[in-house]
Amino acid sequence: MASHASFRVRDADVSFREIDGEIIVLDERTWRYLHLNGSGAVLWARLMEGGDAESLAAALITEYGIDQELADRDAAAFLADLLERELIVEG
Repeated sequence: MASHASFRVRDADVSFREIDGEIIVLDERTWRYLHLNGSGAVLWARLMEGGDAESLAAALITEYGIDQELADRDAAAFLADLLERELIVEG
């Protein structure tokens, strides 16, 4: 994954709903659900308009006051997981 690459939620066949500060995502191609907790919901909201690993890490730091290293690691892991599930695309 390129360090400054921008990502966004895939336009087709992805539905989601916020429930009590958490996000439930449905991949309509596979009919698999993904549950995102509070921090995942923060990152998902950022991806809805497009974002890179740096902006996601910054959102975690702002929201939770965690250190840069942990935020970078969590943002990268989140992006890698969503890319593997093909829920986000680059660009």
